[in-house]
Amino acid sequence: MVQSRVEDLSPVVKKVSVEVTPDRVKDALDSAFTSVSRTVKLKGYRQGHVPRLRPDRAVGGGPRLRPGARRRSALSGVRPDDLAIWLTDPTRAPHGGESVVELIERVRGWMDSLTTRRTRLVAVTHPSVIRAAILVALSAPPKSFWRIDIAPVSRTVMHFRGHAWTLRSDR
Repeated sequence: MVQSRVEDLSPVVKKVSVEVTPDRVKDALDSAFTSVSRTVKLKGYRQGHVPRLRPDRAVGGGPRLRPGARRRSALSGVRPDDLAIWLTDPTRAPHGGESVVELIERVRGWMDSLTTRRTRLVAVTHPSVIRAAILVALSAPPKSFWRIDIAPVSRTVMHFRGHAWTLRSDR
């Protein structure tokens, strides 16, 4: 069931509120996914056989900057010396946000939560999250973070094999 209401905030401004039940949202998303999944093409999957993409708040995007800051504007306000520290010392976050080490730990926690599931998962995310996941899979040190180059719209394949993550290069 959908409920709506309109509030007059001024003679020319209205506030419209709409409440939708979770079941109705789920049904609409399922219907949209079914419709799109017939035609979507994703590298590495046959057309019509792409697993459902799921947003996962645990992994989120790339390194978190100051709360409420936009990536471009946040970094433009960072002094060059502080930016150099962030790019060379993975434990530091002079911009006031998340350090590389904190990002890696956030991604590690998300990856650990996946080890009990036996399912395919497609994660569409920021290159920094992929870098962090690669470091977790390889047990590589955080200082290697900026030495991994992730191409735009690329595919990185990982599997959990009973006790460890494996990394497979793409064709």
